[in-house]
Amino acid sequence: MEPYTEGELDGPAQTFWPDHCVQHSEGAALHPLLKQQAIAAVFHKGQNRIIDSYSAFFDNGHRQKTELDGWLRGQAIVELTVLGLATDYCVKFTVLDARRWATRSTSSPTAVAA
Repeated sequence: MEPYTEGELDGPAQTFWPDHCVQHSEGAALHPLLKQQAIAAVFHKGQNRIIDSYSAFFDNGHRQKTELDGWLRGQAIVELTVLGLATDYCVKFTVLDARRWATRSTSSPTAVAA
């Protein structure tokens, strides 16, 4: 699979991206200026090697979900501000899925890279 091409791997058509945010790599690390002591929980996405996961809630086929929605409900959190690098992918799809779960969600233009 060549990067930036499209194809299917057991599901919906998807773009094949270059490797990025690989677990235990610098690209997957939290930013060093982030106040990590304030982080109550971390949820991992992209756990299925054959389908991408733009959203922090689901994979792109909505077949497998993370534990994020359950944790938000358990904490009675109803408002969410999403920060990230790619407004047109991960931030966008996380905000869209958050709205499906009746969570008020926004993204901050000053807290995203693109």
